This record gives sequence, structure tokens and C-alpha cells, in this order.
Amino acid sequence: ASIVWTSITLLVVGALGLYVSRVVLKFSKKSKKALLIAGKLFISTVQILIALPQVFEVILPDNFLRFLAWFKVLNLSFIELFDIGCISRVNQHGIMVSATVIPFVLCVPILIIWASNALQDRWYREPPSREGGEGSEKVSVRSLSMNSISLILSLMYISLPGASALIFSTFPCDELDDDTVWLKADYSISCKNNEVHDSYVNYALLMLLVYPIGIPLCYTVLLLKQRKALNPSKPTGALGRMQANRRGMEWEEHVTHQREADAAIQNTIFLWGSYRPAAWWYEIFECARRLALTGALVFIRQGSQTQIALGCLICIAAALVFALTWPYATFRDNVLGMMSHCQLTGTLFSAMMYKLGKNAELAYDREATGWLLIALNGTVFLIMLGWVAFEVLVDEGPSLRSRERQFLAQASFLLSGGSVRGRFMADGATVEEHYEEKRRKSTMPVQMSTLTVG
Repeated sequence: ASIVWTSITLLVVGALGLYVSRVVLKFSKKSKKALLIAGKLFISTVQILIALPQVFEVILPDNFLRFLAWFKVLNLSFIELFDIGCISRVNQHGIMVSATVIPFVLCVPILIIWASNALQDRWYREPPSREGGEGSEKVSVRSLSMNSISLILSLMYISLPGASALIFSTFPCDELDDDTVWLKADYSISCKNNEVHDSYVNYALLMLLVYPIGIPLCYTVLLLKQRKALNPSKPTGALGRMQANRRGMEWEEHVTHQREADAAIQNTIFLWGSYRPAAWWYEIFECARRLALTGALVFIRQGSQTQIALGCLICIAAALVFALTWPYATFRDNVLGMMSHCQLTGTLFSAMMYKLGKNAELAYDREATGWLLIALNGTVFLIMLGWVAFEVLVDEGPSLRSRERQFLAQASFLLSGGSVRGRFMADGATVEEHYEEKRRKSTMPVQMSTLTVG
């Protein structure tokens, strides 16, 4: 019965996702970027929250665990999602293998579509246009190639925390008083003189090179290769200042428009499109943070106060780096990012309080704490949805149908209708004042007589 209801739920969610995708395709680039950033924040936060009970061996309240169970699909672990282990015995080894193989399976149709179109382009070459540009067939294949790479990078982003946590859980074992050694994540698996477990350890070592090491390394190589285009050096001299300000734009805003128009780097826009030019490296740091909180800490004594305290310190340090960097290009996204850091810190802090209260035999109301955690995390998720939906409604409202506008208006119920003027830029000016200043500067004539030669 659980599998049937889960399948029905996934079909409904899939149909709703297709409808939302059709609506999103109508949006402007600005609105699509806002949805992408909110989606990345939501997915990364949920994946870390789901991994907390296993990584830190903390007993979170049951009502909060039921709340997190709604989002398990984001870990791409379909064995846990469909409760297959209740029908056929699937141990930790099987769950780990499924979580590491499924991303490769999902990549196959993407690669097949890209390869088939590339072969068609090789055997059929459309002549160039009369204006001397490339043929439309070649341009479409190049666009498909960029989209395929972006999809694969997105899939790598989603699969990294869940797969890495299961890979790391293959190594820690627990030795009991009778000299038997069992896998901490599954006490039905013996770690001592077990050839089957040893073979899965070798497989986990291979996947260690693919996921926790390979994906961040791939991101690092791609970003370093395009670093000069993502964050070029600021020009000096009067001519350089005129070039940067000829449209009334500051240098960072000029670079942002320039790199978004650069076709050579659009295939990796998933990695840098959310961030300011100076924060081109932040996706690498984000990978390290997610890995530390979802897997790497299993090598410290699990369930100990030291491990939980170290997790809290990692959350605080990451929040400090975020506050000093302020990596996103808009005020809204930076606020949502800081709220995400705060909710993770609060959840880990409550887990540490439970450990301290249990050891000191202090009163600890699990149900009330669970509702508090649901309120904390649910409120942040609702603010993410409401704020982004409100921005999209303001920007895309005239082009949407009435029922689509109604859906976005309901999603943005947390924000009042008169708060449009409350949207502020980083310098404290409203959006309207900011763009009015840009238009005023763009109309000012450039005084070429002030430039001197050599």
C-alpha cells in the first residue's frame, strides 16, 4: 500500500512539475534565475536536514522526522522512498549502490539526445545564412549541448550530498564486547572477515573518487578555466572607466551583463549564474560545506557532543563566510541564504541540547521541540516560496494567464501587496530609484574632450 500511494504521489507531483515547467518557460531570464537560486537553496538545505539523523546519530522528534520524510525524493534514494526494504531485504550496501548508480542512469537519456543531434549535425550540415552567420541547425545543436551540460551539472549538484553520505557510511564500524565488528549504519552487516563487505568497501572507494572528490574537482576545474571571463580585472584609466560606465552601470553590473552574453561560458551558468562576479568561487565552497555536514563528519565519533559541536561550528563558520562575501547578486537571495544558514544552525543546536539534556537527565519535551523545528524550517521554506513568487508575479504578471497569476498570488501570501516599494538594493535605494538613476546616467553625454592622448 505504501508503494502504491508513493507512486501516485510521485505521478501527481510529476504532472504538476510539467505544468509548472511550461509556465516557467514563459518567464524572463531574471525570473528564471530567481527560481533557480531559490531551488538550489531549498534543495541543499533539505538534503542536509535529511542527513542529520544518520550522520550525527541524533534522535530527532518523530513529528519533525515525518515532516522531513516528505522531501526524501530529493536524495534520489528510491529504495527508501518506496519502502522496498519492507518487501525485499535491502541492506545498507544495496541502498548505497542504488544512490550511486541512479544518477548515471538519469544521465543516459540526456547523453543519448545530445549524441543523436550531434551525429545529425555531422552528417547534415546546413549552409550558412546569407548574412554570413552560422546555420540554424548548428546553432540549435550548440544550444542543446549547453543545455545538456547544464542538466548534468544540476544532476551532479542534487546527487552529491545523498550519495556521499551513503558512501561515507560504508566505512565506520563498531566493535562490540564480544569482539564482533558490525557496520554502524546497518548492524546486520559484519565488518570482520566478510568478503562481501570488503567488495562493497572497494566499490565505495571507487565512488569516493566519483562523488565526494570528483564532483567538487570537476566544478573547480570548470570555474578556474573560465575565471577570467567570470571575473575580469577592472580596467584602469579614463578610457576604462568610460567603458564601464558608458551605460550608467557600475563595473560589477557591467561584468554581469557581459558574462551572461558570452556564449562560450553559458554551458556552466549553473555554477556561477547565481553569484556576483567576485564570488565566482562560491559554488566550490558550497560543495565543501554540504559534504562536511552530510558525510565527512561520520569519521568523528558519531553521536558524540564533540561531533555535534563541530557541526555547529561548521554552520557558524559557513554563515560568517556568507556574511562577509554576500555572494548573491540581489538583496533577496542573500537574505534567503542567510536564513538557510540560520535554520541549519538552529536545528543542530536543538540536537545538541537534546544530547546534553539526556546526559544530564534534564527535562526535554520532544514533541514541543519537534513542532518548534517544523515552525523554524517551514517558515523559512514558506518565505522562500512567497518572496520569489511575489517577485515573479510583479515581473511576469502581465504575460501570465489569470489562473497562473492567482497561483503565484496565493504562493506569495506572506508578503503584502503594498510592499513593492519595500524592495531595496544593497545600497538602501529602492528598485525603482536604482533603475531611475541608471536611466538618468545613461542619457548623460560622454565628454570626450576630457580624455587626453598619451
